[in-house]
Amino acid sequence: MKIDIEEILDSVKALLLADLNTKIAEIEAEKLAAGKGAVGGLAAVDAEAYFLQSWNEEILNYHPAIFYGIESQQAIPGPVTAVRANIFIDVVFQDDGNRADDTWRRVNRYVRAIKEVIEKNAEKISGASRLQVETVSPGSFRLALDSSEEIKVGGVAIAASFV
Repeated sequence: MKIDIEEILDSVKALLLADLNTKIAEIEAEKLAAGKGAVGGLAAVDAEAYFLQSWNEEILNYHPAIFYGIESQQAIPGPVTAVRANIFIDVVFQDDGNRADDTWRRVNRYVRAIKEVIEKNAEKISGASRLQVETVSPGSFRLALDSSEEIKVGGVAIAASFV
């Protein structure tokens, strides 16, 4: 089967579905053992909480959710045109301000889990180059100007090349 961006995105989701919740639990157990557990622990990502290239209100029904897709694609000229794809994988959750002051820890732990799952499985997508984590970024934004609720977002940008 010929590899294309659709196959790469499907493979990335499959890798996350298979390993992300285990990695999240592992990281939280490590932090708990060090006396730095998040209040109430880190929630696992529901299998229905993956959103490909489509931001909508439904994403806020999951705590956390994974928002992922194509950031950009670039043709690499040659006898056969190769493509370098930049893919984003973000964890998203809503903070209503009632949590303990550990949301930045939560974002960073989810981002670390995503990064480690991608790095562990970097060579598992047949037909594509080794996945490379290029950036890691936490962030947040207000849901609405008249609301105290903030959306917490953090994630990684990865790159893969294929013919």
